[in-house]
Amino acid sequence: GARADFGDVRLAPYTVTTLSANLELLPRWTAQLRLENLTDERYELARGYNTPRRALFAGTHYSFR
Repeated sequence: GARADFGDVRLAPYTVTTLSANLELLPRWTAQLRLENLTDERYELARGYNTPRRALFAGTHYSFR
């Protein structure tokens, strides 16, 4: 919902959706994929400060255990 920022400034409500997935490739290797801000929502956490737009992250993880 709408909320107040410093100095009684009202900020608009927003919804941000993030999707993530992990896939085991080998017994100790995992592929990771994350999509942040799926709908490319424009929003402010505080008046005048930019927030990230849609972003895709990919990587691998190796476990020593």
